[in-house]
Amino acid sequence: MTRLRLVTSSCLVAALTLAACDPESPPTPTPDAGTTVEDAAVSADAAVSADAAIVERDAPRIERDAAPRGDAGPQPGFEVERDRAWHYVEVPGAECANGSTLGIALNLDPDSRRVLLFLQGGGACWDATTCLTLETASHLTDTLDEATVLAEARGAAGFLFDRDDDENPYRDVGFVYVPYCTGDVHVGDAIAEYRTPRRSAEIHHRGGHNLDLILARLATDFPDLERLTMAGESAGGYGVAVSGFRGRAAFPDAKVDVLDDSGILVDPSDEQWNAMVASWQPPVPADCPECLEHVSNLIPYYERTMREGERMALLASREDETIRGYFGFSALRLATLVDAMAASVETTTHIHAYIADGSQHVLIRRSSPAPLRSWITAFATDDPSWATVRP
Repeated sequence: MTRLRLVTSSCLVAALTLAACDPESPPTPTPDAGTTVEDAAVSADAAVSADAAIVERDAPRIERDAAPRGDAGPQPGFEVERDRAWHYVEVPGAECANGSTLGIALNLDPDSRRVLLFLQGGGACWDATTCLTLETASHLTDTLDEATVLAEARGAAGFLFDRDDDENPYRDVGFVYVPYCTGDVHVGDAIAEYRTPRRSAEIHHRGGHNLDLILARLATDFPDLERLTMAGESAGGYGVAVSGFRGRAAFPDAKVDVLDDSGILVDPSDEQWNAMVASWQPPVPADCPECLEHVSNLIPYYERTMREGERMALLASREDETIRGYFGFSALRLATLVDAMAASVETTTHIHAYIADGSQHVLIRRSSPAPLRSWITAFATDDPSWATVRP
């Protein structure tokens, strides 16, 4: 098997250890968005030592599914009770980073032909430093049990999962909660071996593969689905932004909306982005090869290909401290990029942005401000006044 010998950039280690590549030091990235993880207490010297070592990774990646990439094939349904209560189900063939079987939570309405699928956040990792030394993604070594997944589901998605909130436009739809345990922002289809002088591990970056299996099972349960909303926060926001095409493939007759909270579609350095792609091996739409070149290329792709009535919502803070930490940006640099992203969708048909001042990471909470809640309601209800909002 071919071996790739890779050394992580010193600039990335600087971003991970508070020594900035930009003039203003970004914060250290940590697993985010509310999941409980065990923090890795690592000194800057240890991070640099691990970075200086040569890291070996297997290439090509190990494929475990005989179906074509991006196509899980026909799958049985989940067949849980549609009683507006949470139920845990395992997804055979879906994997967490340690190779254990992924389980998800469903809370379905008996009468609704709409589903809100929510991808949880929790950081990202793509090399030995981020995956093994700093562990900058949640649940990398965990085997998630029923109690953990159900507890996360009940606290996820802010007000979107609140059936008792009369002002929640999603209160009467079906809920699907997908926990995050693959380190690949829910987009990967690869297994990578990472090594440092202290340890080695095989990480199953199978988030995209998992999502294909989940969507295929939902398609069996909902053959007449009217609308699918793919929502996510942070890493989950990137997951739904990249994988909207998966939802459209699974439900060709339904409208598919994308709600991306804080998975900000601005470009990291080419070196960092290429390292992520190499490790995760994310499938992309056949009609968007440029989507593997720059994450920002997703915006014109979706504007060009979304069907009538479909919408994509981008939520971001101009100086988001978590995104700054992962990408090594100064506050000024990220604010400039976010402003440009917002300007690019100001006059588009399908895509609009809600931009907040400040450094908050993840905007949808149960206590979300009234203007944001109103904006999301306009997004969800096809209000023609829905438009980009900027400070």
